[in-house]
Amino acid sequence: MKRRYSRVSVNKMSIFIIGSTLITIVLIVRLFDLQIIKHNYYQEIATREQFGSVELPAQRGEIIIKDYHSDEEFLLATNTTLNLLYVDPGLISDPLYVADKLVPILFDLEKAREEDDIRISELAKKIPIELTEEEIEEFLKALTDIELETNFKQEFVTKISQTQRPEILLATEMEEEVLANISVLSLNGIEIKDDKVYAYPPDIQNQKFTAE
Repeated sequence: MKRRYSRVSVNKMSIFIIGSTLITIVLIVRLFDLQIIKHNYYQEIATREQFGSVELPAQRGEIIIKDYHSDEEFLLATNTTLNLLYVDPGLISDPLYVADKLVPILFDLEKAREEDDIRISELAKKIPIELTEEEIEEFLKALTDIELETNFKQEFVTKISQTQRPEILLATEMEEEVLANISVLSLNGIEIKDDKVYAYPPDIQNQKFTAE
């Protein structure tokens, strides 16, 4: 009896070892196939899933008229293409890296200077009476080129870091009756300005309830 149990246990152990070895070999071969042989294929799929695309409309043709007396052609209308640059914060893992690459290209010093001049002109209308001449001069001091670029970069980083939009225009030119019905609901994060309805996602606690 003892010998029979010993043989049975030995056979079971052998089967277990052989089975474990085969499973291990299959796993190693499979991992080698996925990570080495098909690495480029799956890498391409993963990379493709991280990018979005926006189809830009085609340009319209130029409008040309022809003088039938002289056969001379005149350009009546042409194209001015101004493409938009879109950023999806959900796909950006390092906003500072993106800002370091794009800000030097996008920053327009002339435009920034014009905006700063407007800022100063608005401040000039609100100068406190108690300020001295030196304080007024400091109050209306223009920003340096470095400060303008730094501010632009900070605003840029803030924009591309926002995974949730702070304000969304939901509808315009709404009828008075519809606006009144929305106002009665007293929903957090929903505001009516003139005939427009705005949503402020950070203030909406239950988005499903608000949407319904």
